Amino acid sequence: KSYVQEGGEIILVRCPSAGQYRKVEKRDFPRKHFWDSLVIKSGLPAYHFEDYPQLMGLDLPELSHLSRKDADYFTEELIKILQEYGHLPNTKKQK
Repeated sequence: KSYVQEGGEIILVRCPSAGQYRKVEKRDFPRKHFWDSLVIKSGLPAYHFEDYPQLMGLDLPELSHLSRKDADYFTEELIKILQEYGHLPNTKKQK
């Protein structure tokens, strides 16, 4: 059986990038033609960092990889978003 047949859910997540790296992405792979198109064609739930203020302005020392501190923060915030939209129904928030 496939992951989905076993009850798994595929979710698209666009993680942050910054600086010159992001400039090139925007120029060569415009969101409208790539990310948005993928989301529409796939029909999958999708979360792009630019749609969530709490996921913007993070420290990306290598322009496409989060610092350790911000990686932890990003993960915590992404979990909150996924819980809010019902993608993690069997999880419990830790104290």
